[in-house]
Amino acid sequence: MVIDQNSNEELNKNQCEICHQVRSNFDTLSPQLKPLSMMDLCYYWSLDFVGSLIITSHGAKYMLVMVEHFSKSIELVALL
Repeated sequence: MVIDQNSNEELNKNQCEICHQVRSNFDTLSPQLKPLSMMDLCYYWSLDFVGSLIITSHGAKYMLVMVEHFSKSIELVALL
C-alpha cells in the first residue's frame, strides 16, 4: 500500500483544530497605500521616549527624540 505524503499532510491540516479556526486567506489584494500629505515645515512630527539610560552628571536618565518629517530634522531632549 502506497501512502501519498501530500494527501496525508492535507488530511492532518483539515483535522487540526487550530488550522480549522484560522483558515487564513492570503490571496486577498492589499489596499493601496496613500502618502501622508505634507503641508509645510513642522506639520508632521514623531515622538519617541528612550530610556532608561546611564544617568548623566545632570541627573538625566531618559531622552525624548523628536523627528520632523518634512525636513527630517531631529531634536533630542534629556529628561530627568
